[in-house]
Amino acid sequence: MREDTEKELAGFIPGQPNEIEALDYCIGGEEKHFDPKPTKNRMVREFMDFERIVRENDRTEMEREMEDTLAVMATMEEARESSGIVYGK
Repeated sequence: MREDTEKELAGFIPGQPNEIEALDYCIGGEEKHFDPKPTKNRMVREFMDFERIVRENDRTEMEREMEDTLAVMATMEEARESSGIVYGK
C-alpha cells in the first residue's frame, strides 16, 4: 500500500486500468502483493480460453462470457451518454 490512508482500502492496482501490472490487497488486516506473470501479449489467456470454449462447444461458458460482455457494453454506453458524448450522425 502506498500511504497510511490507503491501508484502510481493500486494494490498490497501480498502472493502466485495462491491465494489472501488480496488485496490493489486504485480507483480514494482512497486506499481500501479487505480480502476474508477464506474457508477450496480454490477450493470450483470453484467446486460449476462447479456443477451448469453441473446441469443446462449451455453451454454458460462452453464455456466461457473453453476459459479461453485454454488461460491460451497457456500462460503457451509460458512461458515454452521461458524459454527453454523441457519435456522428
